[in-house]
Amino acid sequence: LPKGDGTDVSAISVAEDPAEDTLVDLDLDLTDVESLQTLSVEEYTNRPIEQLSTKELREVIMDEKWSDIDYAWAAYRRLASFEMSDAIGLDNYTELDVELLVKLSRRLAKERKETKRRTQELYLRIAAVLNRLRQERGRRGFPYLKSREWNILLYCSGTGQRGRIPPATFNKVLQVYQDMMEDVMDARRAGLHILASRMEPDIVTYNTLIHIAVQTQHQPAVNRAQELLRSSNLRIDRITRLSMIRHVYRNEGLYGVTSLLRSMKPDEIGADGLCAFLTCAGLDHRMSIIDETYVVLRRNLTDVKEAIDQSDPSLSEQTIEIEGFEVSRSLVPSEEIYNFTIQTYAYHDRPIQALQVFMDMLSTRRSYPDGEFFQPTFAAFRGLFIGFAKHGERASTDGASVAWSWERLEVILDVLFELHDRINLGERAIWWIMAGVRKTTAPESQYRQQVWAKLKSHFHVPLRGRLKGLDIRIGEEKQKSSDDL
Repeated sequence: LPKGDGTDVSAISVAEDPAEDTLVDLDLDLTDVESLQTLSVEEYTNRPIEQLSTKELREVIMDEKWSDIDYAWAAYRRLASFEMSDAIGLDNYTELDVELLVKLSRRLAKERKETKRRTQELYLRIAAVLNRLRQERGRRGFPYLKSREWNILLYCSGTGQRGRIPPATFNKVLQVYQDMMEDVMDARRAGLHILASRMEPDIVTYNTLIHIAVQTQHQPAVNRAQELLRSSNLRIDRITRLSMIRHVYRNEGLYGVTSLLRSMKPDEIGADGLCAFLTCAGLDHRMSIIDETYVVLRRNLTDVKEAIDQSDPSLSEQTIEIEGFEVSRSLVPSEEIYNFTIQTYAYHDRPIQALQVFMDMLSTRRSYPDGEFFQPTFAAFRGLFIGFAKHGERASTDGASVAWSWERLEVILDVLFELHDRINLGERAIWWIMAGVRKTTAPESQYRQQVWAKLKSHFHVPLRGRLKGLDIRIGEEKQKSSDDL
């Protein structure tokens, strides 16, 4: 969710789900999401959910060590089913107390942000939990959501679709905002002024509205979001400005973006702001800017190491200029910047640079000197696989060097298969891998069959659409090879 200082660039990225209508009424009933559980909990644990005690079900939801949100959701539904049993006759009895519901709503929101799982299914789960939270608070005479909970609902109602957000979706987000304001006024009329102050829209609310409005690429939507922010009399923060970068780029180009960043303090820009700027530079095909910026950030990394070794705190107070605006000399490549740089180099047919940045990433600690090393991410793999699918070549018969070769793809695939328990591949990523294998290997070779077999054994490969057709063709190739023998 967009928030104050410290939010990374993922908070201002476009969601990647094809669903268009992601908003449902706030009074969504639990029965509306009964069909959403599509995965059996036995896939995540040796113990069936029906065998867990009430205490254990609560622990599954409350304890972060249960990293799989689908299992936590199954535990929530199991607890909810207890209330429907005739064995429980106490009117005020509930295992779904406020503390548990708040925890589950935050876990669902965290899942949405960290894994980029932005489907309508996950939104419906969040809406159902928040609706139940209102009910439980209503038992105590306060049937309201706090501003943080409204912000979760607001953000999730406007995202969950791929590419440009339709203006109609923004109008639905405004309806959620209106519901939020009506709740605030209702609390004030009830004399609950302290509670109402905790329900009022904050800067996160308006940053969220601006973020969604910018994704519509519709000027009236952006104007409306800005009007609401101005009428609130709240002070804008760095996220407000960073959320406007894409809009400024579309209207004023890269020069407008540099002007916006020039108006910010060097320590306000951060890695997320710089990554947003580099994204615009990439859209502008200004590869020289990306080259120079990456070199500067890697040099900063060396300076940071030296400053820490020498116990010199002055580095954080020094700045360095990038394309007319200044950033702190303590700013170093983040995971988002590594991912973006790899993706951009791969897309623009620069394999050596893409692979070099990939190696830089894996050999760098997150925070010097005691942080863990960066791990390969799905975004980095995806960028490389797109590069092979787009630019891959088979080995030349005259011995000439091939940049996007099978040998290099094979090394990356070996790393991917080693990390299969930490990387989730989508349908498109699997397709890009196989497209890269096809482009870099001869038709008569068995590499395609081998890679396909490994993908099916290491990852969940949904055999539908073009992947089903690919599976059939590879099966036919395998049969033909057997017949030839």
